[in-house]
Formats: sequence, structure tokens, C-alpha cells
Amino acid sequence: MMELCVVGNKFRLGKKIACRSAEIYYATDIETNEEVAIKFENVKKTKNPRLRYESKVYKLLGRRPGVPNLRWFGVEGDYKVLVMDLLGPSLEDLFNFCGRKFSLKTVLMLADQMIKCVEFLHSKSFLHRNIEPDNFLMGSHRQPNQVSIIDFGLSKKYRDSSNLRHITYREDQILNGTATYASENAHFGIEQSRRDDMESLGYVFMYFLRGSLPWQDLKARTENGRIRRIGEIKISPTTEALCGGYPVEFSSYFQHCHSLLFDAKPDYAYLKKIYSDLFIREGFQLDNIYDWTILKYQQSQETAGTSSRIQAADPNVYQQSGEKEVKQSGLSSIEHGLTSSLGQDTSRRRLSKKKISEVNDLVTSKDAILPSSTSSRMSGGSFSQAGVSSSGEAFTTENDSPRIQNKITRISCPVWGCKGSLDPEHCRSILAPKVLDKWGDYLCEALISAPDKFYCPFKDCYAILIRGPDFKDIIESECPICHKLFCAQCMVPSHFGIKCRKFQKLHKEERERNDILLKQLAKKKRWTRCSKCNFYVERTEGCLFMRCRCGYTFCYNCGARLISHYCKKCKH
Repeated sequence: MMELCVVGNKFRLGKKIACRSAEIYYATDIETNEEVAIKFENVKKTKNPRLRYESKVYKLLGRRPGVPNLRWFGVEGDYKVLVMDLLGPSLEDLFNFCGRKFSLKTVLMLADQMIKCVEFLHSKSFLHRNIEPDNFLMGSHRQPNQVSIIDFGLSKKYRDSSNLRHITYREDQILNGTATYASENAHFGIEQSRRDDMESLGYVFMYFLRGSLPWQDLKARTENGRIRRIGEIKISPTTEALCGGYPVEFSSYFQHCHSLLFDAKPDYAYLKKIYSDLFIREGFQLDNIYDWTILKYQQSQETAGTSSRIQAADPNVYQQSGEKEVKQSGLSSIEHGLTSSLGQDTSRRRLSKKKISEVNDLVTSKDAILPSSTSSRMSGGSFSQAGVSSSGEAFTTENDSPRIQNKITRISCPVWGCKGSLDPEHCRSILAPKVLDKWGDYLCEALISAPDKFYCPFKDCYAILIRGPDFKDIIESECPICHKLFCAQCMVPSHFGIKCRKFQKLHKEERERNDILLKQLAKKKRWTRCSKCNFYVERTEGCLFMRCRCGYTFCYNCGARLISHYCKKCKH
């Protein structure tokens, strides 16, 4: 490969970064000297070339945070070449760097951005179909905290962009992507849709929390046998078994994914909300301090050998006009905030002028509770700065409306070194009434313990409800907000007289009201379902040998596959 010193007369080739489905090299733009990544695909040796298709997907997705920018695509000799922005390490690399386990805080901060990445991909009518930690990368030194999704070689359009018509349901598909993170349905040949990407994302979250997945090291004689065995293991234990010992929100995530019909749109807002609520309940601060940030900082301190006082861990930290200034580098800017003790007196002087603004900003955002000189915003522009008018009355920009909805419980004192928290009553004179009311509501909600709290299952409601002492004895309940009935045990809309055990045994595609009524009618009429296409068949006359419209032949009495007119299973 190194005989190609210059690619496309634009990029100077450097060292190899990775070798996966295609070889990836580091390179620089000759004109601008910018760093880029170049992906090579050998035209002659690659059995299933995907690079040209992947370049088209990048073009359709366009340039936005969370998706690397496509700079050039072309052919050089025996290679197809794709040039894109150079990003940082993958989440798999960082996972290994951190000892193959992430803290709950790190997983929740990553989950929010990862869900947004997949949501954006779905909004452009594409499925990823290869969700895994290797395909999520952190940003470069310019945006070190931005999570980006890559590798669209296996992506597929799930709907027509012009009329939004969804692809048809099928059961004859081969598994695409990595079996470890594939959805249950994908293991058994069912066509993938949006629900499968989201389920795969859930497995990645549990992989980060647990350190491994139960089926990860499974071995079999053949690859097909291994895939089938992994699928059986995923179905056999309940979701609670996989998520046992971890917050209930992770189990709720899978329950939502498994409740979706083939062409249903996942409720991305709900999935982000349950993790956001958990983040706040745990008392975490959205400071972009990940596990690897702390580990890198500790390593830099060990290397420097300066345990007596905190010093700059990066050469990009410099002094100007007698105070400490921080430039954002490959490490998180929040990490550099730890070095601000050297300029503590200056920070205190600046604080007296900006105290009102600081308090207002803390209440109306989910940012790091740090002095204004060292505060950092969540990558991707999810939250923006709030301000204060000349009279001291708090105001927000027009982009603040979604941010105000984020729940704030404990607000740390903005005075540097103080470990106390603010009281809403003490901030009444400097906060907007709407912000103050929200703060009070969230404080009340935080008083409800996690085991006693759950949400209304209806997507247009999601009201917070409380489990009473007789909760286990309640089958059907009514939401006091939307006044709709739901099953308190299954946490789904009411399943119309079918017992919970029977409902939970139903296939995911059979849980809607019309499907349940059809199943009841089929039982009454003694119809038999074809085990291949699940279509109900009614015998009007003749023997028990039935031929379905899909061509499958089976016994009408027991449903077993038949080749002759005699059923060995039920002996008819």
C-alpha cells in the first residue's frame, strides 16, 4: 500500500491505523495540512465490495456532528479509496484502555449521544445493521467529547425517501453485522428494521456496564451454528437476567425495543429520557469527564511525578496576563479544569461579577458545576449558554426551551471550593419564574425512590406513577393523567382479558389489540396457524394434510411439518 505515497493528488499517506473490513491509514491534506483518515478496499481481493456504497451513504447523510465528513472518493490502481475526517479512538479501544468496564456515569453520557446518532441515521431512512463499539468513535482534538458513528457498508434503506413506504416483512434474511450485538430477530432470519438497531445499541450499553455479554465467548463447530446458538441464548433468559443488578432503566430500554412492531418508529425521546432521569437521580454532573479522561489524567500525574499540587497535564495549557487559560486539546477541557487551582484567586475575582449569570446558567442547563473560566459544554451542541439582563433578571435564548425540560435536582454552589448546594428560595430574585417552577417540580420528583417509580406506558403521556403496597395484586390500572387503561404487571397498554403469562408468551408481532382479538377468534374457530408464515388456515373439508398459500405443508391437527398424508407426531 505504501507505494501510494500520494492519493488523488491531494492527500499524503501516513501510517496504518487499523485493518478491518478495509485498511485504514492516517494521511494529511497537502494543501491545508489537515489530518484525515483514508479507507482502502482492494478491488481484486474483496469478495463483497462496499466502499462505493458507503461513500454514497456518507453523501446522503451530509455534514453534521456525529457523522464524519466525506472529503473524497475515487479509484487509485487496484484500490477504491474513501477519504474522511480523522476522528479519535473507538469506544472499543477506550473500553480496553479502561480495563474493559465503564462506570455508570460514562455509559449514560455515551448512551445519550449514541441514541442521537442512530436516531439521525434513521431520520435519513437508513438502518445501520452493524451496531458495535468499534463503529462509534470519539472526536478529534477539536471536539474530543463528540461521539460519531461510522462504517455504513452494511447500511440499508428501510423506507423510500419520497413516499416513506416501509420495506416489507420477511423471514429469509441472513445475519448482517456482528452476532454478539445483533438483535434476537436478526438471528432467526427476520428482516431488520429500526427496532433492531436500537436493540443492538442496548446490548452495547450492557457490554460496557458488565464488561462482557453472556454469549460472547460461545464456540461452535460452524459459524452458522454459533449464530444460531447465540440467538437461542438471547431469547432464553429474560431481559431482567441480562440487566440484573443494574438500574431498572436498562431493562425498560429492552422492553420498549421488544414491544415495537416491524415498521414501528422507536420512541427515541422516551429512551433518552429514562437515561437522563437516571443520570440526574444518581447525582452525576454533565461535565464530560469520562473514565478514560480520569485515567489519562492520573497517568499524566504519575509521569510528571507531581502529587503535591495539580499541574497542567497538556502542553496546550499556558499562562497569559497573570491568569491560567486553557486551550481544548485531545483530552477533555473539563480535565484541564482540574488544573485551575493554580489560578484560584483570579477565578474568585471574576466570579463576583458573574455570580447571577452563573447561577442562572446552572439551573437552566445540565452542564458541569465548575467556575465560568473552566466550564465546558456537552459535545454536539445539545445545551447552550443562558444569560442575565442588565436588571439581573434571568433570561434564556430561543434555543433554551428543550434545555429547560432537563431535570435539575441538586445545584452546586458556583463559588470555587464550596461544596454546598443552592436553595430555590434563595435564588427566587434572580431566576425566571418558569425556571424556578421547573426546579421545584424536579425536586419533588426526586423524592420518589427508584423502585417505587414507573412511567405510564402510553407514548403521549409518560406520566410518573408510584407503586403502592398492593401493586403486585393489581392487574388493570388507569393512569390518573391520561385516564387510559394499562396492565400494571406487564407495563403495557391493557391486553384485553388475556392473562399476563399468556400475553408475555405471545410473539412481539402479536401484542396489538387486533392481533389478540384475532388469536381469540382463531382459538374459538379452531383455526391452525402455518408455522412458516404464521398465516391462519381453516379446514372446511377433507383430511388433515394442509398446504398453506406459502407452499408449506403441515398437519392441521398439531401443526407439524408433513411430507405425506400421515402425521407421525399425532398419528393421524
